[in-house]
Amino acid sequence: MGSKYNNQLSKENTGNSYDHDMVNEQLREADTAFLTDDNIQLVGKLAAGVAHEIKNPLTSIKGFVQLLNMGINKPEYYSIIYSEIDQVEAAVNKLINLAETQSVCFRINSIARILECAVKKMNDLAERKGIRIILRANNDLLSICCDEIQLQEVFERIIKNAIEASASKRNIYITYEKNESHVHITIKDEGAGIPYEKMMHLFEPSYCNKKNCTGFGLMISRKIIKEHNGAIHIKSGLGMGTTVDICLPLQNSKVPASQQL
Repeated sequence: MGSKYNNQLSKENTGNSYDHDMVNEQLREADTAFLTDDNIQLVGKLAAGVAHEIKNPLTSIKGFVQLLNMGINKPEYYSIIYSEIDQVEAAVNKLINLAETQSVCFRINSIARILECAVKKMNDLAERKGIRIILRANNDLLSICCDEIQLQEVFERIIKNAIEASASKRNIYITYEKNESHVHITIKDEGAGIPYEKMMHLFEPSYCNKKNCTGFGLMISRKIIKEHNGAIHIKSGLGMGTTVDICLPLQNSKVPASQQL
């Protein structure tokens, strides 16, 4: 918008017939139009979340480097430093995923296989807590047009949240079914549930119920689902557990019909 007004200013300057105050005011409005209160708050929350996730590993790295400088040299220090650097990189990548439009590769994929891969990846974490993940397939041959990698990332993140919210010897149930145009995936845990007042903030940046968490996970998940022309809804209540419902189209308008089902 600023360039538009600059062009206008240049044209009017040629004829020596413009109002300096009016044009300058228009330029100021154009340059600050996007700085609404909501956007400022959003940027602030994103910055706070990234700062929180980066600060802890940087503090750890600084401490171990100081020990090394003091001549206290242990082999495990280096592996810890590398691990903390990986955490910093992961935090930066999360912000990039939010800020950039990711390339989406739509192909025909088995929804059962995507869910099975996500469950397999999360099973070790679940077993360490004594939690069972039960995948109930209603149609093993069900396929949809989607980005397999991104959807698996969404499922893994939601299953991980369910595991962390559940006590030992609890179950997590995953089901899916289709109608004429969509597939509905449900992931339900038997955790403590989420209070109503916190439900309103689940998809906000930097909001999270857990320690050492920025709250970017659900934001990124919703972004991916929206890129698939789908929807994600969360139902929960204290003592009721949490249910995540995901609705995805079997076909996608972004993909040529010849490449779909």
